[in-house]
Amino acid sequence: LTGGKVITGHEKQQLIVLKHFFENICYSNSLNLFQGFPFLFQHIRDGINIRQTCNLIFSLCRYNNRLAEHIVSMLFTSIAKLTPEAANPFFKLLTMLMEFAGGPPGMPPFASYILQRIWEVIEYNPSQCLDWLAVQTPRNKLAHSWVLQNMENWVERFLLAHNYPRVRTSAAYLLVSLIPSNSFRQMFRSTRSLHIPTRDLPLSPDTTVVLHQVYNVLLGLLSRAKLYVDAAVHGTTKLVPYFSFMTYCLISKTEKLMFSTYFMDLWNLFQPKLSEPAIATNHNKQALLSFWYNVCVDCPENVRLIVQNPVVTKNIAFNYILADHDDQDVVLFNRGMLPAYYGILRLCCEQSPAFTRQLASHQNIQWAFKNLTPHASQYPGAVEELFNLMQLFVAQRPDMREEELEDIKQFKKTTISCYLRCLDGRSCWTTLIRYLTFGVLIYLFIYLFIYLFIY
Repeated sequence: LTGGKVITGHEKQQLIVLKHFFENICYSNSLNLFQGFPFLFQHIRDGINIRQTCNLIFSLCRYNNRLAEHIVSMLFTSIAKLTPEAANPFFKLLTMLMEFAGGPPGMPPFASYILQRIWEVIEYNPSQCLDWLAVQTPRNKLAHSWVLQNMENWVERFLLAHNYPRVRTSAAYLLVSLIPSNSFRQMFRSTRSLHIPTRDLPLSPDTTVVLHQVYNVLLGLLSRAKLYVDAAVHGTTKLVPYFSFMTYCLISKTEKLMFSTYFMDLWNLFQPKLSEPAIATNHNKQALLSFWYNVCVDCPENVRLIVQNPVVTKNIAFNYILADHDDQDVVLFNRGMLPAYYGILRLCCEQSPAFTRQLASHQNIQWAFKNLTPHASQYPGAVEELFNLMQLFVAQRPDMREEELEDIKQFKKTTISCYLRCLDGRSCWTTLIRYLTFGVLIYLFIYLFIYLFIY
């Protein structure tokens, strides 16, 4: 029963008492003796010889499935009533019971009993149960299959709907643990940002099948995600683990094309529920835009879904942005969100001249040039994308119509006028020098020089 481990006389005496106690239960016909197991409960809660206790349970439950089921029931009843810290020894014992495989004939299927019961108590201690399952799924095929087949029962409930961030994070890690690839799991756990797609990560065909199964379930929840974006009710972070994991799943163009069917679900989530509310730092929006940008990079098919939809092209430029350069939280948020947002607009302009002309005259783009580009040190990524947009706005093609050329001239005049009013030549030299990289904007520098240093 001790697994070959040397035990003290006191420990041996405890095990003998416990063994006799269970022998009385095993040979009793009274159901009342199966209720509670207070002696075993106290023994486990105190953390006394968990390994030897596990061996004793194996010995006593051989050819006695009924006793095994009652013991498992007692373990989960205890977990439901205890604090997470007090429940640790019980989870440790569950792990030992799950690890048992093979052995002598007549041994009850503890793994099946445990997996059937864990969903009943997960509501009482969700984070600890999810973390425990995340450890079991890579090492136990039955646990992996059970969690994978029951995704509809727990993913939305704990990844999207749950009120506690710790639980949502645990659910994301459980999803990661389902992917049978050590490198995939380790990279997710070690990365500082959860918004980095795992490009060029080689996965076996079997692993890819599992990844796509998980990813498809998450894509199917896009239409449900709108239930959790009301900031007054759910806050502004509920969808972050959800979009972070989906971004992490983008290992190739295949996953990006899988998204195409769900494009309108994403759009209806973004607009107007995330784009319009005047919220300074909406992390749900940041996570969505990061996923949207990454799913469009090197995937013109997904960009085409944007530029060929008149409803989307009409409204995509409307996105609430607070430019408070003195609030560090707002600055950090914009530094993370704006490159993805303006990156999406750039990808659309690169594919559609019509969208480029439409966006160039939009009031929100002029606002961005005025309020963001003078602060390149605070928003380097966003300003770089805005400069790229500016290049696209003034680029001329041989087949351009006179009307399009006139639009370019008007954009130049509007932009020059904007910068003449807002730029400070003594403090915005970084921005001014950056403009000089555009030969088409050389006149801007001349006008600014005259305005700032002569007048």
